[in-house]
Amino acid sequence: MISRHSPMLSDLLTALASPALRSYIARRVAADDVDDVLQDVALSALLGLDRYEDRGHAMTSWLYRIAHSRIIDRVRHAARHPVCELRDASGADIAPAVIDAAWLWPAVDALPPRSAAVLRARFGRGLDLAETANALGMTVNGVKAAQWRGLDRLREDYHANQC
Repeated sequence: MISRHSPMLSDLLTALASPALRSYIARRVAADDVDDVLQDVALSALLGLDRYEDRGHAMTSWLYRIAHSRIIDRVRHAARHPVCELRDASGADIAPAVIDAAWLWPAVDALPPRSAAVLRARFGRGLDLAETANALGMTVNGVKAAQWRGLDRLREDYHANQC
């Protein structure tokens, strides 16, 4: 275990504060993500410090490798989970707090019957999980699964048609 007064910890903290590491990250991710990636790097490095082996290279080499991995993780996550930015007529970003019912309910009706029935009961009629299970002759876990599948499919359809 590394003590608070370890020279390795001091070297790590110094390297994490270096403008060069921040610059490396900033050239590879969006400006809004730099601090998040740097924080991920710091956490990974602190958690892995007791496994760090000095092989004659500067500790910054190890940090750059961690940074590279965190950047790749962020890019892969963004590719799997795209963000749909909605804009109004002026180009201002608007949050999709309310989705147009003209799109939503027909999309729900296009889902498999069980998922559609669960979503209509849960969100159209406002029933809780147990009430929905009783009304549809399902278990609570079955309702949760059908709801999750239905919402996931709606999310995919929404992003495919609106983004």
